[in-house]
Amino acid sequence: MFTQNQVFHKHMTIEEVEELISKNIGINFRNCVKTTDTQIITLLSNKKGEIRTFTKNIDNSNLEKTNHHTNSKILN
Repeated sequence: MFTQNQVFHKHMTIEEVEELISKNIGINFRNCVKTTDTQIITLLSNKKGEIRTFTKNIDNSNLEKTNHHTNSKILN
């Protein structure tokens, strides 16, 4: 939610986020990028309301995992 100079945050479940994206892609969102552990999924919409989905597989085996709150490395 947005006002003229404020942004409000809301914690959502995965199901709530999926529903929000599906209802708003092409209307309020022109593009959306979803990232999973194995894929990057890009949703793009055009002026005609057509929605295209692009999926790219990613390999996370070489990436170091970090805690985004403390920027500390997570040991496997």
